[in-house]
Amino acid sequence: MEFAIVCDVDQQRLADAAKIIQEGSGKAPKSTGDLRTILDDQSIDAVFIATPDHWHAPAAILALVMHIGFFALIVFGVSWQVHVAAPTNAELWSSLPPLPAVEMPKPSVDEPIQPKVAEKPLPEPIKPPSAPAKVDIALKEKKLRDEKVAEEKRREQERLDKQKKADAALKAEKDKQLDIIRKADAARKAAQDKEKADAAAKEAAAAGARNSAINDYARKISQLIKSRANIPESVAGKPVIQIRLRLLTSGTVFEAQVSKPSGNRVYDDAVERAINGIKQWPLPDNPELLGGRRELTLNIEYEK
Repeated sequence: MEFAIVCDVDQQRLADAAKIIQEGSGKAPKSTGDLRTILDDQSIDAVFIATPDHWHAPAAILALVMHIGFFALIVFGVSWQVHVAAPTNAELWSSLPPLPAVEMPKPSVDEPIQPKVAEKPLPEPIKPPSAPAKVDIALKEKKLRDEKVAEEKRREQERLDKQKKADAALKAEKDKQLDIIRKADAARKAAQDKEKADAAAKEAAAAGARNSAINDYARKISQLIKSRANIPESVAGKPVIQIRLRLLTSGTVFEAQVSKPSGNRVYDDAVERAINGIKQWPLPDNPELLGGRRELTLNIEYEK
């Protein structure tokens, strides 16, 4: 026996009853607050009524009426559709019996003709729905397969589109980062080139200033030597004598020697006497511009 539906107008009692049945049978029954819902269900075989006394009779009568009507409907349907053939009896004779005496027909008396009552035609039995043709089933199955394939293709296309967009975004981001790196490298190289150019310019300026200072200092010494040299008038041409000067860190000359004679003995002796006679050599204007040089070479050319 299975408890299919529980009915009660009190929702709390209805829930408690359903819980008790579920715990006892292991299956939760349906719940309703209207008895007519149970009576309309054709799968219900019996109704158990547990209500106050004044509700017993109406509920029982209503359930009985519904079951009697349902039973009558079943009987009518069976008797209407089932036709049992009447039995047939047959007798076997070894010889024919004697014919009965023929009686003269009695004169007929007219009887009132009774009108014939037209018989009501029986309703045609309800035909069960015919099974769908195999062709229709095949077409439906094919349609479902096609729809499934189309849906898979659509999803695959959506996935490919998303992947393509993601790849494009990633490539754009990489290109952006590479562009930033290239610009940074270009800016750094430009800064390095400018720094090198500035350093080269400073070095060139320093070298120019140093060479200018050295030339100025060499010119002062040459003029001093020429002013002290007593060169005879017999010296002809433009002999050139090379003098090597050794300097202190302050740029002061502490030694002067002829490193290369001019080939004119008279001119060379006059220049050498002038060098030996100089006791106080001129100082450079800015010793730092000499760059810490310890030697200086002068070429002194004779000029009348």
